[in-house]
Amino acid sequence: MLLSAIAIVLVAVPTASAAPADCWETWEGLASWSVQVQQSGVSPALLSELDDLTPALDRCNDADALAVRQGMGAEADIWRPLAGVYFDADDVERVMCLMAAESGGNPNARNQTSGAAGLMQVLPSWAEVFGYEVDDLYDPGVNLWIANQLQERHGWFAWSPYQRGSCQ
Repeated sequence: MLLSAIAIVLVAVPTASAAPADCWETWEGLASWSVQVQQSGVSPALLSELDDLTPALDRCNDADALAVRQGMGAEADIWRPLAGVYFDADDVERVMCLMAAESGGNPNARNQTSGAAGLMQVLPSWAEVFGYEVDDLYDPGVNLWIANQLQERHGWFAWSPYQRGSCQ
């Protein structure tokens, strides 16, 4: 199972509050983990480290990040034609489902904790990997192109709704 921690944006109702400093350390740990994966690939030891980070990541999803998604989703459908440009026809429904879950179709959505941005909630570090600026993630075409690259490299598990069984 190949996972990309950079693309993981856990979206869950917080089970316990976490201090902002603790969350910052957690996200820094995730970023460090991601660099290790990029440099040496996924290993059982690195997957174990990710398992150790997961409870803290769950706690650090703040209400602001959840509010971006609550009650949203209907607007995602306007992006269907553009999704069809970047994804195979067989994948468009899944993309639309993930987009609705991640941003509700709001190209300006931003997760206050992770910085994930745009329609598919791409993490800022991926913009840099693909030669873009972080602000470019708010461009729907750029966001969907990077999402396509993530899907090709890491599969649908790059998105937490898919990991939790949605959009499959």
